[in-house]
Amino acid sequence: MSKCIAYTWNGQLCVCHPAPQARMDGESEDDFIARIRAKDIPAGAADVTIVEQDALPRDRSSRREWTLDKAARRVMARRAPDAAR
Repeated sequence: MSKCIAYTWNGQLCVCHPAPQARMDGESEDDFIARIRAKDIPAGAADVTIVEQDALPRDRSSRREWTLDKAARRVMARRAPDAAR
């Protein structure tokens, strides 16, 4: 599984990683993602975006600081404030 679903819920960026074993026999990846999105993503979620798992930051220690770049379909790690300021 190379895709996941990023979305905003209650002001927080969330990422849904579909379980590969939930994929039905013969189901395309796009159909699988669409089914999981309809089933698992809250109706009021904002900025729902399908992203490649490679588009997630590798360092997960500051997940609460991640932001979504919908245009680039990437989840970005927010930069720490410049110490020189």
